[in-house]
Amino acid sequence: MRLKLVGLAAAALLATPAAAPASSIEHTVRTVTFEASYTVEGVVPRSERVERWVAYDRAHQVIKTSSTGLLRYEAAQEPQKFTAFDAVRNEVWTLQGAEADTPRGTFVRSLADEGADIKTSVAQGWLVKTGDTTFLGRPAIKLESASNAPGEGNSKMTVVADATTYAPYERVVTGRERGETFKQREVVESIETLALADNEHFLYMGPGSARAKRVTSAEAGKAALGESKKKKAKKSKKKSRR
Repeated sequence: MRLKLVGLAAAALLATPAAAPASSIEHTVRTVTFEASYTVEGVVPRSERVERWVAYDRAHQVIKTSSTGLLRYEAAQEPQKFTAFDAVRNEVWTLQGAEADTPRGTFVRSLADEGADIKTSVAQGWLVKTGDTTFLGRPAIKLESASNAPGEGNSKMTVVADATTYAPYERVVTGRERGETFKQREVVESIETLALADNEHFLYMGPGSARAKRVTSAEAGKAALGESKKKKAKKSKKKSRR
């Protein structure tokens, strides 16, 4: 299940570049929910609020738990510097220099970049149009994954995208894996364009990470992998008791 919320932070690191005008910031708020026929403490079910500020060469993302408003993850990037804060483990790590710069741009994506990906999937026949609609008062189209689309198990994706740019306003992935069902829904709640000159402060890390433990990116990755294995073990243990 490639789109599980447990991999949301990692997915951000694989994102393609921002394409915002040099004088503006794209500010979006979206919710991401994950439900399944099984439960994993702290992971499933799950609902998070994702807020992004994306400029031409800088970006900032904040992920909070919807029910409590508590910060879970934060990341910010500027030229040759990427910083990530895991609020659950209270750890922060930074990459600097060439290692912090991806050839594709900033780690946190703009809607334009996501739309470019959707267009590519349509061109390759992985997504097909099923109808027209509107979203946030804007003309939009409905898309659905084709039978030849890459994926895992019996997963299926539906998308509501901008009719012109194909920016995804809503994505729903459903499927079945090893007898268990799951559903992830990501929906954009608001979109606005801010002037860079008056809102540059939104592109930088907040104060939450100031007292966090400093770790290396390798240490952070190892810890995340260890937690993922523990959660899978808990899930398997619960299933064996049924």
